[in-house]
Amino acid sequence: MNTQTYDDQIERALLSIMLTDPKTIDECSLDSKHFVNPVNRRAYDIFKKYYAENGAISIGLMCAEVKDAGQFVDYCMALSDEYISSSNFHFLMEKQEEAYKKNQIIKIADALLEGKASYSEVVDSIRSISSEFVNVNDYHKPKPQEIYDLITTDRAKIRFRDLDCLNRVGLLENTLNVIAARPSVGKTGFALNMINDLSDRYKCIYLNMEMTEKEIYERLAAINSAIPINRFTKLETNEINKLNNALTLIYNKKIKIYNGSKSLKAVRAILTREQREGHCIIFIDHIGYVTTGKRQSDTERIGEAVREIQKMTKDLNVTVFLLAHINRAGTDAPTVNFLKDSGELEQSAHVVMLLHNPNDELDKTTSDIQLIVDKNRSGKRGKIDLEYQKTTQIFREKKYGR
Repeated sequence: MNTQTYDDQIERALLSIMLTDPKTIDECSLDSKHFVNPVNRRAYDIFKKYYAENGAISIGLMCAEVKDAGQFVDYCMALSDEYISSSNFHFLMEKQEEAYKKNQIIKIADALLEGKASYSEVVDSIRSISSEFVNVNDYHKPKPQEIYDLITTDRAKIRFRDLDCLNRVGLLENTLNVIAARPSVGKTGFALNMINDLSDRYKCIYLNMEMTEKEIYERLAAINSAIPINRFTKLETNEINKLNNALTLIYNKKIKIYNGSKSLKAVRAILTREQREGHCIIFIDHIGYVTTGKRQSDTERIGEAVREIQKMTKDLNVTVFLLAHINRAGTDAPTVNFLKDSGELEQSAHVVMLLHNPNDELDKTTSDIQLIVDKNRSGKRGKIDLEYQKTTQIFREKKYGR
């Protein structure tokens, strides 16, 4: 086992400054867990609590609230005798932060060597440690030319070949987006059309938590062959060749399908692994099946999952499309307010696309579908008219004659 680093003098120096200059507590980014010595940790909690309640620190009054008043007085008097200039506070705080980071990394390394943690868990833990602190020395004030380049350069847009209508939406890389619909309207079919279009040029991952593997491949095969799914068990000779050609196309696309329900931890592990070789586009079907391992209501669970996945689009080189249910039955056009179980979907999403069947034609082989872009941080909102061929799962934009 590795030995953790610890410097009691730094901890005491920080506490000494807080005791003599309590306003430094407002500038302190440390938490009690960042102190190794339990005596110092307790003192820090007491100092913070008393300062928050009173706006000042009084040794005498603090001691009236602790059981071991005599020992605590001696401890505080010893700290005040160590008088350290407040000008050293930020330097000492950074030293304490570095010591904490080293200790945590040592623990993580031990867990990896002992087989108690996976590589992806180690990466996540290190990233989490780094996000706890803000190092003022890392601040970079951009020059005018850097700001100019930043604000006049388009973020990378996701480009579609067949679904050109989505190019007008202006979907961007490294964002979280939502595709939602009432049951049986076609959100999975629409998502598979998107992934089929994109996977010639982008690495695409489909986390399938709702359907069987067979159903997903049937739909992809129908989209690529234009053969109705119900004909797959009674193919004509010319259809066999057509289907085989479609399956070869699917095989050569950059598609990976993960089947079965997934925990939030598993989702991060998959995304961390898949983005190592470059940007990839993730479809999660659907968000309601992502678990957190906690006892939570559906709203709390989905809210936490959405927040964490949104963070993944910033921490990792991924773009995510979450599939979700709409909360209300009926034939009225949905809005973002209809998203089921979580206002977090509306809050975190860069783009929200809602599929709507205005004529409620669930039993027809071809339906008119409206794609309602009800939220779009980087482009226009509006409606796009689509045609959905259910037997082949193909979505196309409707074209109107003049």
